[in-house]
Parts: sequence; structure tokens; C-alpha cells
Amino acid sequence: MALNAPFWRTSITYFEPNVIRIRGYAIEEIIENLSFGDVFFLLIKGEIPKRNEGKLIEAIFVSCCDHGFLAPSVNAARFAASGGVPLPQAVAAGLLAIGKYHGGAIEDCAALLKSLANASPEEIRRVIREKLARKERIPGYGHPIHTADPRIKALWRKAQELGLAGSYVDLAFEVEKILQEEAGKPIRLNVDGIIAALVLEMGFDPSVASAFFLISRTLGLVAHVYEEVTREKPFRVVPKEDTFYDGPPPRTLASQVSKAPADGADNSLKEE
Repeated sequence: MALNAPFWRTSITYFEPNVIRIRGYAIEEIIENLSFGDVFFLLIKGEIPKRNEGKLIEAIFVSCCDHGFLAPSVNAARFAASGGVPLPQAVAAGLLAIGKYHGGAIEDCAALLKSLANASPEEIRRVIREKLARKERIPGYGHPIHTADPRIKALWRKAQELGLAGSYVDLAFEVEKILQEEAGKPIRLNVDGIIAALVLEMGFDPSVASAFFLISRTLGLVAHVYEEVTREKPFRVVPKEDTFYDGPPPRTLASQVSKAPADGADNSLKEE
């Protein structure tokens, strides 16, 4: 880079008066010919999808758009909205509640599957056994509500229909089989796990996998915020009967504060 070159650079979008190009393509041509899923692929990967990735991406977006009050993000967004926060900030509050244990499993599962891509069944079993021995949760498997998440088969069928169900999907189900054998109970592949496999099938890096959940769930959060402000009374609170105080019993400061130094002297500072 030249010494006096602009500090900020991007290969994503070019603009000037009356001109917008994304990855080199004119925005008006994109509007006429590409779907949102296609544009997601174009923005992240830099090229227009060659197969049916755009359609599969949109199916993934639909699968994660909402899951009711179970999600911390929904609670955060609705609480913020009930306090009079405008829609953008309330939705942002919900997005900020997404983390390792809510929405983060897609990235972690994608990283795990990628690390096991060339592993033998025996190696996969060893990895799973070691994780269970350390009491680690296997990301992408198990669900607090569903024993057979209806989204799994729907996404699997869609991927097969679009020709995008390959070795990573097979690997995800192989891990499920081995996990159940090692754990001795039916821990099933969940929606995060199937999405992780499909993200890898489409050639995305695990580090961008969480974007699928973030973009999808944003729509659900918008719906919840809108419902909160149009249907509920302002200032939602946690019911008193749902709270329990387990701190110290009543006490006074008088019993804890030390007596002042004699004669009011303050010896804490001395000149040297």
C-alpha cells in the first residue's frame, strides 16, 4: 500500500453519485436478478452462488426466525421495548443477548465438524468420549424442548432437494450416532447442528456461521418488539411472586462501622 493511500479500504461496495456496485455488480442488476440469499452469499463469499446456495440460505433464515419466549434475546428485546425504547435499540438489546449459550452453537459446531472432516469413526468416538469425560457439551446436539426438532428434517430435505446435502451432513449424523452410543441416551442433532453442517457444505468459514442466526433472529425480534408496544401495557416487570431474596437478614450500619479515632485525630496522613 502506498504511503499516502487511503486508510480505509474495502472490496465489498463501490459508490459514487448515482452509482452503487456490490462486488462489482450494479445494484439495479442485483435487484432485478438476485434473491436475498444470493446477495448474502455474494457479500460474504465475493461471488454469485453457482448452485442453489441462495435458496438454502433463505431456508436457514426461515428455520431460526423465532422460537418464542424461550430465548433470552426475546426477553431482552421485549423488556427494553416495554420501557419505551425505540424499535432499533430494543432489537439491538435482543441481539446483544445472543452469545455462547444462545446462538453461539452454530459456530462452535461448524468448527467441530470441520476439525473432524477427515477423521475415522474411531477418532470421532475418541473426541466425543473425551469431551463427555470432561463434561463438555457437544455443540449442535440436544435441545431443552424438542426430542425430535421438526426443523432438522425440513432443512435436511431442502438441502437434498437442492443438491447441497453432502459429506458434512453425513458427518453431523455420524457424530449424533456416536454421541448417543457414548452417552447412553438419545441426544439428537439440533437446528444449530444441521445449520452448521449446511454452512460448511456451502463453503463458509465457521467464523461467519453465527451470522446466519443473527440475521434470521433479527426478524423475529422485530416482530416481538412490535407486538410488545402495540399489545402490552408499558413497563413490563418481573412478578413479585417469581422473585426470592436470599441475602443477609436485617442489620444496621451502627453495628458494623468502627468508632472514630479518639479526640477526632486523623492519623491516616503524615508528613514525612
